Amino acid sequence: MGDGCNPGSMLQLVPKLKMTEADIGTGDRPWFNLHPYKPWLVFALPSGSLQVWDYEEGKRVALWSVDSRFAFAYFIGQKDWIVTESLKQLEVFEIQNSTLQSVVRLMRGYGSWPVLAVHPTSSHLLSLWEENDVALWDWDKEWEKIVFKGHSKWITAVAFHPTELNLFASSSGDFIIKVWDIEKRSAMHTIQDSCIPPVCCLQFCCKFQKPLLITCGSTKVASVWDYQAASCIAKLERHKYHVSSAFFHPHLPYIFTLDTGGEIKVRNELNYQLLLSYSSQFTCGRMAPCRNSNKIVVSGKGEILVLELVGSEFVECTRRIEKLEKGLTFSKVDLENKVLYMQKALDELREAQRIQTESQAEALEAARCKTREVESMLQKEITARQESDRSCERLVTDRIEQVEVESNGRATLAQKMEKLTQRVEEREGELQQLEKSCGKLSERIRLLEREKATLAQELKKVTQRVEELECELKGVKTQQGSHFVVDGGRMEKTPLFREYSAEELRDGTDNFDEKWKSGDGDPYGCCFLGKLASPVWVRKISPDVMRDHDDPNHATWFKTNVVERLRLLHHPNLLTLMGACYADKCLVYQHAANGSVMDWISCRDGPGRGFLPWYVRLRLIAQVARALSFLHSAHPPLAKGPIIHGALKPANILLDDKLVAKLGAVDQALIQQELQEGGQAQRTAMLMRLEHDSQYVAPEYWRFKVLDKRTDIYAFGITILEILTGKLSDAYEIVEAAVGDDHHDGAFLNVLDRNAGGWDAELAEKVARLGLHCASLDRRHRPDMMMAGNESILWILERVALEVDIADSVEVALQNC
Repeated sequence: MGDGCNPGSMLQLVPKLKMTEADIGTGDRPWFNLHPYKPWLVFALPSGSLQVWDYEEGKRVALWSVDSRFAFAYFIGQKDWIVTESLKQLEVFEIQNSTLQSVVRLMRGYGSWPVLAVHPTSSHLLSLWEENDVALWDWDKEWEKIVFKGHSKWITAVAFHPTELNLFASSSGDFIIKVWDIEKRSAMHTIQDSCIPPVCCLQFCCKFQKPLLITCGSTKVASVWDYQAASCIAKLERHKYHVSSAFFHPHLPYIFTLDTGGEIKVRNELNYQLLLSYSSQFTCGRMAPCRNSNKIVVSGKGEILVLELVGSEFVECTRRIEKLEKGLTFSKVDLENKVLYMQKALDELREAQRIQTESQAEALEAARCKTREVESMLQKEITARQESDRSCERLVTDRIEQVEVESNGRATLAQKMEKLTQRVEEREGELQQLEKSCGKLSERIRLLEREKATLAQELKKVTQRVEELECELKGVKTQQGSHFVVDGGRMEKTPLFREYSAEELRDGTDNFDEKWKSGDGDPYGCCFLGKLASPVWVRKISPDVMRDHDDPNHATWFKTNVVERLRLLHHPNLLTLMGACYADKCLVYQHAANGSVMDWISCRDGPGRGFLPWYVRLRLIAQVARALSFLHSAHPPLAKGPIIHGALKPANILLDDKLVAKLGAVDQALIQQELQEGGQAQRTAMLMRLEHDSQYVAPEYWRFKVLDKRTDIYAFGITILEILTGKLSDAYEIVEAAVGDDHHDGAFLNVLDRNAGGWDAELAEKVARLGLHCASLDRRHRPDMMMAGNESILWILERVALEVDIADSVEVALQNC
């Protein structure tokens, strides 16, 4: 157990990279963990940030915000996961491109120190459990937990054996170290010594088939133990401060120790002779080896330092050998992960074969052929690389034995090194060829996956739209008494109708206070925003409308001609009637969370509300056309005949929380139908209402005083033009002049509402021309809402809405690729 420094040693620790407080963002000593296969390190900061750095390039790879309670982080290299550790729980995240996705949260025993280990090859994770116990988690078995009991004090450290995969060790505050067998679920060896300090660092030796452990804690000494004999075989002294980290190097025959004063000592693994002392010049917290190189990483106060061990022929030989292993070999975990990744891609291709249409049969057959080629090439690559791994392992073992035994045979070593160099160059050439082949295959798979996703989304959109149209046609034939409505191809139950008392509505509107009044009202009544169980619209019908009826309180007329008829009308683009109050002649409608179209295009609430995008405007025009077609197609028992809306304008088109159009004022249409047959007072009220909205009234009405389907189509045309231009007056004249211009492309785009964003000029012009035809002064030139052929209003607008949906789906698919 000699501890004398060897003055003739040529070993040196050379700084390669230094990250300062300005780089990592903290003045504390960051507790880091190294990736088992990539040159990455990860650490969590009290500020709530999780950082990943490339310690070879000195660049930050990723930065995420997490719960600030997570103080420690570890890589799970087999799955591209990161597990974080707080006082009471663990959380596992999956790295998906540049984001973190939570996989699972696990409970752990309370503790402020890091007690966690990740198995180097299998699907196991060790953590603290109930303070005195250790939990073994298996993520391949849906996070099955096995608890190992046997310590009487708190657990201080855990570690897996790097080569004997069924062993792990744990230490506790009662000066006991236990070595456990995972399969037998029991302790195989126990080391108990009153001289053992509380252990903060614990690691197995993976070389020479020796049953060795190294520990360190709150003393100036690190200890090497034979765990089978339960005895201490070496004490590594000569540190001035407490030893915070100690490990057997995974490749080199050296032992590294680090104290809190920043001094690193390197010893011979065979005789424990001190070979090198190095001062890092700052207060240190943790040190770890880089698995595939001669580098080590040290963290200090506000700094992270990367050092490389150089200076002896053995180290230089090992560096070349490690370069060879790094270029040519993959661990079993690498190969398993690669197989899993490729298998996942193959499964997705096979799933694509099931859902694609017959027109894609040739492309699918080509994909199957490519899949078989990938499987064959992958199997050959796995076999070749496994053989290469075994060959390199034998080469490394032979080389180490020669360096240890034949220290004077440098001439022979030089010749063998020359041959080894030639083999490295040959292997590097083979690796480049394999990487090129793998790159081409991976690119082809990505292209096929992107094409599959785009086609599947387009097919889903088209199918959904066809089903929606079919269900809407069925909805027109809904029988009296039905409580179901067709919405997006699905049958949904409508809200149950309820009769409200006058007191409920007065309480919900502060006795119909003016501050809750919406708009200026109309001759038929006023609308108030009410608060019952949830926000609602309460429409109070004016008594003047029912003045000519014999019923003293008008309740019977109101119930029969308004309420009962409204209850039969169900459509996804009509405002839903939720109830009525017969005493106060009030109707209770569902609340439209986004107000009316007029509020949006007139900017009544200022720019804070925002603006309707152009594609939403084209969709809601088609939705209003569906509702109007439904009213025009009404027949007994839904209604006495076609329902003429008579009040179509942006103010009566409401928007729900998903910006779906809900046509309101249908009660006015039913009352209006009765007014045409009613007394003088009722006809006067109807005339006052139409004069109030004269810009939406067809010119023939002032001559014949008759409202019909074509007068509704006229108002619909004016409404279309106002939605396109964002102007509530002179919209017809503005659009007519722009469309009739010889150079109308630029002129037409100038009249469209710029607040709606970048319009699709072709679709917008198609809708604008339809609006001009609908608002024709000659009623004979106005198109029908529904008729055979491709010239009807509904047919044109449905195709426009479908093109908008398909364009959106393709754009989303391209953004996700």
